[in-house]
Amino acid sequence: ARFRLTPEADEADEERELRRAERAATEVLATEGYFSPRLRFEANPGHVPRYRLVIEPGQLTVVKSVDIAFQGTLAEPTYADRAEALRRGWTLAAGEPFRSPEWDAAKSRLLLAVTARDFAAATVVDSEASVDAETATAVLRVVIDSGPAYRIGALQIEGLRRYDTALVERFNPFTPGEPYDRSKMVQFQQSLQESPYFNNVVVTIGLDAATAADAPLKVQLTESQTKRFSAGVGFATDTGAHIEAVYRQAITFGRPYQLQTGFRVDRTGQFAYTDLIFP
Repeated sequence: ARFRLTPEADEADEERELRRAERAATEVLATEGYFSPRLRFEANPGHVPRYRLVIEPGQLTVVKSVDIAFQGTLAEPTYADRAEALRRGWTLAAGEPFRSPEWDAAKSRLLLAVTARDFAAATVVDSEASVDAETATAVLRVVIDSGPAYRIGALQIEGLRRYDTALVERFNPFTPGEPYDRSKMVQFQQSLQESPYFNNVVVTIGLDAATAADAPLKVQLTESQTKRFSAGVGFATDTGAHIEAVYRQAITFGRPYQLQTGFRVDRTGQFAYTDLIFP
């Protein structure tokens, strides 16, 4: 369906379209690990489509070897065990089919594993897949610069207007001087986001290499509305018609104590409640 000729197309148009189809097929086969295919067009006179593309994909390319090298602090003897564990975790090993999507995914997974702890600013500085079409093998090479090892410093909070910094600090799972850990940072962000005090929260770490030993933990947030009121009417088969109302406020007695109070009336009776929820 991607390659069609209009009724008024001449021989030059036809030749151009056939070559375009051949190039596209060759590129797709290469992404799947077939680098020496044979392609030919067979005419189909008087029928649609006018040509059929016949493909002999050839031998599937497999990974011959993988070389993973590290630069930066991760290359130091202190982190030798971590580096070896990262190499063992590589997901496109020797003997496996070489496919472009898997090659890209393996590099992404490796980088995510490096940046999960300590090395928040790690990057892939070089990568190469050298393919030998005659032997249908691929030699892979990846170089990652870990940068420095980061340790958590003080909180830098932006967006607070009604609340004290102590409210944010009580959710912080890090202690000063602790190694960077992405899972903990995500936990910190989710805890703040799920609290009744904030609408939007983004937590990041300062990536300036000069402050890696005491990297600031940056928190950008938007505070939620402090007061909310909701009311409704409804009907349930077991209690009949009902009315209800709820009032919530996030600051009580000048402190971040959440007050919730409400009532409900239905045919079985009525009730009211008041809750005071501490951080």
